[in-house]
Amino acid sequence: MLVVAVCCASNVTGSAQTPDQTTGPNQTWTATSDLNSNNANPTRTTETHTRNGNRTVDTHSLQRRGSDGQFEPYQDIETEPCK
Repeated sequence: MLVVAVCCASNVTGSAQTPDQTTGPNQTWTATSDLNSNNANPTRTTETHTRNGNRTVDTHSLQRRGSDGQFEPYQDIETEPCK
């Protein structure tokens, strides 16, 4: 699994947001998308946005279908915007 941390990146936003908490200084949402193509291995992406006080972290995870048919981690990218 490849893990990359980047500072000073822009916020990631998703079209399908599921707020876990929408008020106060702490907020979290997660969006999951299944990507299917006739010519490619199916993949699934999960985007998570977490704000805890003054700290914000956005995570983008990509999973691909393994040889056993189950989704397996492929790439995780975590960004924390600079203030």
